[in-house]
Amino acid sequence: MSRPRLAIIGAGIVGLATGLEFLRRHPDAELVILEKEPEIARHQTSHNSGVIHSGIYYKPGSLKARLCRAGAGDMVRFCQEHQIPYLITGKMIVATQEEELPKLEMLYQRGIANGIPNLRLLSPSDIGELEPHASGIRGIHVPEVGVVDYLNVARKIGELIQQHGGDIRCNTAVLGIRESSNAVEIRTSQGDFTASYAVNCAGLQSDYVGRIAR
Repeated sequence: MSRPRLAIIGAGIVGLATGLEFLRRHPDAELVILEKEPEIARHQTSHNSGVIHSGIYYKPGSLKARLCRAGAGDMVRFCQEHQIPYLITGKMIVATQEEELPKLEMLYQRGIANGIPNLRLLSPSDIGELEPHASGIRGIHVPEVGVVDYLNVARKIGELIQQHGGDIRCNTAVLGIRESSNAVEIRTSQGDFTASYAVNCAGLQSDYVGRIAR
């Protein structure tokens, strides 16, 4: 029996992380990741602020809040395991006007409900002590927020995928997709691929990939 095959379209951090988790769950499976650029992670993955978010802004109990909290912990552990530099800097959210105080209190309560540890309300003097260049009438200190270079993270995930037998094809633009009852045929600039399943992780190009699938 042939091994099941998964094709992932897009080698940004979402496509790469999806591929690595697939190989961890199915170590005997065959995986190919198709990337139109000459390198992985050329778009949003390497063009963002690099924040490891705390989840303080998200509605308590929502999937986004739960995944943000879990993902932050997983990211730190991944960096520690693979010696990827990261920094837990913490952050402040500062109200500078009286009318901003209700929203600040709402964020504080959301942070508590989302299980963010060590949150602290700040007085004006606390704000100045933590950051001399900032000022406000009240603030929140969120100590767990960090920063990391997600390009480094993506490159490490790519290395792990290849160590697990996955295939990353750069310079391989997807031109057409045709689905049948038991396979997905993908036409690319570097030839055709046939997979049992395909996952669209093309980021800002996901709508284009969706439109050419038929």
